[in-house]
Amino acid sequence: MEARKSSTWSEDETPNTAYTGLNLTYTLKSGTRIDRWYSLLITRDRLAQPETYDYLLDQFVNSDTVKARRLHLDDDFWTVSGGSLYIDTRGEGYELGSREGDAILKAVGRDLTAGNWGDYDWFSGDSGSSYAMDLGLDFESADKERYDWISVHVTPAMTETVDCLERLGLVTRANLVTYRQLYPEDYGADGSSIWQEVPHTGENAVVYTEDTTSAMVSPA
Repeated sequence: MEARKSSTWSEDETPNTAYTGLNLTYTLKSGTRIDRWYSLLITRDRLAQPETYDYLLDQFVNSDTVKARRLHLDDDFWTVSGGSLYIDTRGEGYELGSREGDAILKAVGRDLTAGNWGDYDWFSGDSGSSYAMDLGLDFESADKERYDWISVHVTPAMTETVDCLERLGLVTRANLVTYRQLYPEDYGADGSSIWQEVPHTGENAVVYTEDTTSAMVSPA
């Protein structure tokens, strides 16, 4: 699922609306496949009401089943081919091999099972509570013809993932600081990112936009 998300709110409020894109492939009786893209409005009020599509989509996206599917856990069709890791406190990046990527993937899976890999937030792109690092895993299909990737926000709650990164010698305790701790000038008194608000046409209006490759890329 490919997503484009945007939220609009007043300067003194939290975002109450967001948009996400949904790609669906229909297979007709004739065997013809048709791709359709839908833009869906998500509102905070409807998200709290069962039976609305906002609520049902949130339950679907944030279910353990879909999270595991997004990680390609226990999926023989996909294997980890590598990945990348950038450590902000060092200003250094690393290319990950398949064995490192596989070990990290299994650790994220254990955090998922333990409930430590958080839910996707439709209204916030704030990563201030995540560790100041960019972790990405690459996947390759069994037929070597398809590729996929996922970006994982590592938070203090993800102890299995952090321990794995330490065991692999990729991070040290000194590197385990959050974006909010490392870049306090980028966050307001309430802890929210000052870069979330971009001027938008309209009195006292602010628009926030975020493009992601997947609606489940980075649960926070």
